[in-house]
Amino acid sequence: MSGHTISSYNVGVMHFLGLGTFKSCQVSISFFKHVLQVGEQAQKMKQAYKLVKSENYREAAIIYLELAEMGYGIASLNLSLLLEKNDVFRTKDTMLGELATKELGPAFDINKQIALKYL
Repeated sequence: MSGHTISSYNVGVMHFLGLGTFKSCQVSISFFKHVLQVGEQAQKMKQAYKLVKSENYREAAIIYLELAEMGYGIASLNLSLLLEKNDVFRTKDTMLGELATKELGPAFDINKQIALKYL
């Protein structure tokens, strides 16, 4: 199954609804899986993973953040784990971090706060 991603999606919808072909959830799922595996989001996930492996945590976090906001669930989890384990954003370098540190004290960590949002 190779070819145009949007066409694969459309054929999946046709099989799901039975438009111009037989109705089959199994066949439609296989087309939808293909779309997920080769779509733009999957390519961005691979790019973010490579950035994590090369320790470019900030760039990877931004990609994961974008994907998480688009509803890509695994990106939310990856972002949370990345922020929990690494000092991606320096608290003192962010406007919110400066304000929160003044109000809440030096224990405030912007990475932990963002991670909590995406868990």
